[in-house]
Amino acid sequence: AIFLCITHLIVTFVPYLKNNNLSDFWEYNRSLFINFFLGAFYGLVLMLGIFLALVAVSFLFDVKIEEEIYGYIAAIVAGVFHPGFFLSSFPKVYTQDNTAARIDKAYVNLVKYVLISLVVLYLVILYAFGFKILFTWTLPKGFVASLVLGFSVAGMLTYLLNYRLPEIEKSGWVKMYRKWFFVFLLPVTSLLFVGILRRIGEYGFTEQRYFVLITGVFLAFVCLYFVFSKRDDIRVIPFALVISCLICGVGGPIGAFNVSRKSQSKRLTEMLTKVGLVENGKIKEDVKLNGKAKKEFMSMVRFFTNRYYLEEFEPYVNFDNKELLVHEMNNKIFSAFGQKAGSTKSGD
Repeated sequence: AIFLCITHLIVTFVPYLKNNNLSDFWEYNRSLFINFFLGAFYGLVLMLGIFLALVAVSFLFDVKIEEEIYGYIAAIVAGVFHPGFFLSSFPKVYTQDNTAARIDKAYVNLVKYVLISLVVLYLVILYAFGFKILFTWTLPKGFVASLVLGFSVAGMLTYLLNYRLPEIEKSGWVKMYRKWFFVFLLPVTSLLFVGILRRIGEYGFTEQRYFVLITGVFLAFVCLYFVFSKRDDIRVIPFALVISCLICGVGGPIGAFNVSRKSQSKRLTEMLTKVGLVENGKIKEDVKLNGKAKKEFMSMVRFFTNRYYLEEFEPYVNFDNKELLVHEMNNKIFSAFGQKAGSTKSGD
């Protein structure tokens, strides 16, 4: 998924590495955006139409249709129809027609009255929450990071769609958004850092937390660039996103998967000793965990078994068959440590 994102992002800016015409770059990506979502809409209509036809055939003729058929149809529409539709409208040249007449009024109204208004509404909510944190002096919950990320993605996409509208649509609303968005986004980004650093400090790194942290670094960089740069080069955004994805997806000591595994491995060792399950490298018998300690232990076990990192438990548990299902591995580890499997779910 990471490298799929990278390949899609590369398509957005590679034709313009040597072409410094930002108007051409904007129009090129605007056409890609419209074609992508238009193809997605047509694909959805086609897929739902076929689904309804199958349901009708099944009901009227008493024909049993396997559920897998619906999955196959969805895969064909998403994997064949949509790419075919998208590529059929792919720009053949990279010098675009940037005349104002080509900008559809519906597009202008969507960005001007819908997208910008929604982004401003969420910005007000996040600023109000930020002031609440300052007044009550309480750290934000984990949900805040997700909210900031969602807002940032929507806001940045709206910024890109709005980039040339101030030159075309003589409206103070679109001009103000382009001028001030990143200025107001920068303090919101600090909320993301406070939330995610708190989670990492309490529970260590997981892949998801690493992704959020790198996204925060990306947002901070982009905000600082657009606040202090004399030329708002929007090619910086997809390029910085590619670098962020490479940092997350590349192997070695800085990759998300290696960092999270080492972090959780260290935390597992500390936790086993702290709760008394292990002493001098060996399992202590008759140690029963309850409450928070048991929940933490089960969460840690599931982190490693869901990823098949069995090496972390091999000093304590003998895995004769490494092809066990996840729940079988969990039960075996719980039993080896003298614990019973519970219903506590892992929260990454």
